[in-house]
Amino acid sequence: MAAKAKPIVPAGRLGVLPLQEAVLFPNTVIPLAVVKKPGIRLVEEAIREGRPIGLTVLKDRDIENPGPDDIERIRNALRVIAVHRRGNHARRIELVTTSHHGCGN
Repeated sequence: MAAKAKPIVPAGRLGVLPLQEAVLFPNTVIPLAVVKKPGIRLVEEAIREGRPIGLTVLKDRDIENPGPDDIERIRNALRVIAVHRRGNHARRIELVTTSHHGCGN
């Protein structure tokens, strides 16, 4: 039996997917392309565990590996409703907003 991969988001925490730019509205389905490995792992873990993820916008869209100081305050928690694999390096996902302007206060 293969060993279970260590979760990338600790229990009780909200995983965050930083975006270069986005406009999100409450209670809508949002299609996104996820191409970076950390984002792909986050999305796959969220769907497997049934956990929401947070979406936020990068302060500087050219940052390659953003940290906490490189993102705006999290204002959206979303539930991943579908993942469509696009080869080994990309995922097209569909998200639905579950809260708006309530995260990160």
